[in-house]
Amino acid sequence: YQTSGIEYMVDLSRLLQTNRTTGRRNQLRRVLPDGKAVDGWSSTQMRIAAVQTRTLGGSTQQYASGQMSGGHGRFQVWLNGGWKKMPVGEEQQIAVAVDAGQTDFIVEARGHRYRINMNTSTQENLATHKLRSIRQVELQNLAVPVTPATPQMGRLASVPEGSVAVEEKCTTPFKLSYKAHDQNHDNQLSRLELEQIWFEAACKQALDDAEETRDLIRETVTLVFQEMDLLANGIVFETAWTHYWLLERYAPSFYACQVVQDGLRQVIQKDKSILSRLLRLFEEADDDNDAEISAEEMARVCRRVASSASGVGGFEVKGSLAYLSRQGEHADDDLSYNYFDFVAELLGRERHEVKLFQYDISGGRAWWGAPLLLGQQMDGLWHTGIVVYDKEYWYGGKLFESTPGMTPFGVPVKEIVLGYTVVTQDELWDFLVSELAREFTVETYDVLTHNCNCFTDEVTQFLLAQHIPDEVRLQPEKVMDSMAARAFRPVLNRWLGGFNVEGMDKARATDKQAAEELWGCVDAGSLVTFSRMDGGRPVAAEVLYKEDGICELRYWEPNVCGDIGGQLVEGRGIPKTQIKPLHRRTTRSKPRRAVNVIPDQDLPHPKLLDSAPGSCSVFGFNLFGLQVF
Repeated sequence: YQTSGIEYMVDLSRLLQTNRTTGRRNQLRRVLPDGKAVDGWSSTQMRIAAVQTRTLGGSTQQYASGQMSGGHGRFQVWLNGGWKKMPVGEEQQIAVAVDAGQTDFIVEARGHRYRINMNTSTQENLATHKLRSIRQVELQNLAVPVTPATPQMGRLASVPEGSVAVEEKCTTPFKLSYKAHDQNHDNQLSRLELEQIWFEAACKQALDDAEETRDLIRETVTLVFQEMDLLANGIVFETAWTHYWLLERYAPSFYACQVVQDGLRQVIQKDKSILSRLLRLFEEADDDNDAEISAEEMARVCRRVASSASGVGGFEVKGSLAYLSRQGEHADDDLSYNYFDFVAELLGRERHEVKLFQYDISGGRAWWGAPLLLGQQMDGLWHTGIVVYDKEYWYGGKLFESTPGMTPFGVPVKEIVLGYTVVTQDELWDFLVSELAREFTVETYDVLTHNCNCFTDEVTQFLLAQHIPDEVRLQPEKVMDSMAARAFRPVLNRWLGGFNVEGMDKARATDKQAAEELWGCVDAGSLVTFSRMDGGRPVAAEVLYKEDGICELRYWEPNVCGDIGGQLVEGRGIPKTQIKPLHRRTTRSKPRRAVNVIPDQDLPHPKLLDSAPGSCSVFGFNLFGLQVF
């Protein structure tokens, strides 16, 4: 079907909506509120339930099916302005319940009991009744793994019968992996050594593509070393290896991990032992070996560091004092910190204020003119922009980043603080360029159905996991049927959807044409970066086959917990929005199709739950009795 010039495909068997132009997917969800009509829900409940679970291409397995595979899903919870990966123990309890077909159940974690509601995507602390949003981030549709799964952190170590089992430290699997890769036993692993080890392991799975595989492995190692090798000397030690893969496992996004690494890169130039001390401090604080420390344990280790001058450096002391000074900001007693959180807090994780700027494009005339022309009272006809990082983001045919208050709309009538986010500026801009720029264009602008407020609502969900105020978000629905709105629609579309960056100071805009030109450079053999899940670390991949808007590719998935090795993974149906060309290529001359990929028809389909008419719904606009978020 089409709306606002955009063609979508809806797959009701998997509850997916796909933008046919960009490949961007939204997941649909069934909400069954215990027999109550959806219209009876409060606006607060509607907003909480309407947190998007983003799906990045390929076919997915839905939690409604009771068939979720542990290798396909990852649960996250919204905490302190950002998505946080759930602790392994809590995630495993949710997976067990979901596999049993449950959608509303209780889990216990860190001494607290939570009610998990998969229908509304919420986690409720049963003691405090604190309600948080959760989401399930799906992986791409990739080849079935051919090597053992990565060990889970905090799991009981294997011991001989009759012995006492001891939970291993969260760092242990990574340290064992480093020792396995350090074949010279000199505590020095060079880029060339790692490249050869991974190439030999990969060649056992790719006998016919040896030369292409070498090119792929070389690019993979290059990308890993760019982030892992903080000293930039081409060598990593055990501490750098363990630190990096722990961050990669627990960071909410690649960009968040990058911010931490960039901060430590400056520290380590003067303090070479900083990583070993950070690892030791976290291991000591994590006395139950579950890879998480409580808020009380975090405060305890910071007080100990701040009061001791021996065995710690200036970085930890400064970070501990800063954390203790802002402890009041973390009022929730059930907060916990994984290794990424621990390091980020000591670095001073920056939280950015998010504001909504509202501009009245009627110039104040809406207050008295709306009742006459539109039949109802309105404070203004709203254009909005999101202000964060001392920049304003708005949609006017292209997506713009400009100086706040210096847009063509003059001075904002209202400035509303929406909340605080830990999402980085680079992360937001990448989201705009890779996902939204192809949807929010000159051609798709419509003042009633696809306007600036639709864009700011998308950005607010990305930054804060919430909607903009209903006064703005739902205004088009109030005026859509009026004769005045239909009459002025073409004129407003040409004006509000036709801005350019020229004449705006310190501004930049997305460029749909440039993005399409980059896609045009991609063909079989091209090396690209590709994220396997929302916000995940970009990995080097080789394009195997390309067709309209999608491609098939392969990449190397290393085993970084335990023994050396890994697996070559192949995937298909990867949308063009999720890859970035590296402008390098392998020796491949002919395309081929991906192999060992789960066929669409073989994926389990969700069970259609029995419900009253009209209760199969999600939140957004109505579509033949369903709603699409």
